[in-house]
This record gives sequence, C-alpha cells and structure tokens, in this order.
Amino acid sequence: MKRIVLFAMLAAVLINFGCGDDPTAPKYFARGRLGTDDPVPDTSKASTMPYDPTPQELQEFYDLYRYTAGKRDVLRVMGHPMEIWEGADGMERWRYPWKQSCIVKFKGDYVVNAICH
Repeated sequence: MKRIVLFAMLAAVLINFGCGDDPTAPKYFARGRLGTDDPVPDTSKASTMPYDPTPQELQEFYDLYRYTAGKRDVLRVMGHPMEIWEGADGMERWRYPWKQSCIVKFKGDYVVNAICH
C-alpha cells in the first residue's frame, strides 16, 4: 500500500514539473507583429504584410503546426486571416496576406497543417 501511495505522489510531482514535455515547445505563443487577442477571426480586420516574413516569423508560423496550436494561438501569432473557407475535406482554412501565400488548416479547433508557398 505504501508503494502505491509513493508512486502516486511521485507521478503527481513529475506531472506538475512537466516531466516528458518537449523542452523546445513554447509554453504559450508570443503575440506576433500583427497578432491579436481577439477570441474569433474577423476577415474585415485582416492586415496585409507587404514584405516577406522574417525567419523568426516563419519559424513561429510553422511552430503552430509543429505544436498543434489552437485557433486562438494562431490569432495571437498571425492576427486575423484575410480569407476563411472550408475545403471539400471538411477542414477549415485560413489564408494570410504575406507576399507568400500562407495557409493554416484546422481540424476542429486545432492546426493540422501550415504551409507557405
């Protein structure tokens, strides 16, 4: 019985300290240059970015996919999308107006793909 209690306590401590988490994963996504804290996207508030993204901005964009961000994380990093549509596969897509066309694809609330071309 003592072993079970000790194991439970150890497990609780390890979970609280994030043992096993990816140490490179952001604890939260920092607000980007065009980012917003708005809870839902609004294409009428989209801002154009008439320059190529910096390497750091591109990394933050791809981290949204790498770490399975939610829609609010995408808004915080990228701001409001220029266009929102649902594809034939039922997934929602948001397009951002960088010089490169950047698209974030969602399944439910979570990013499943992020591409720039």
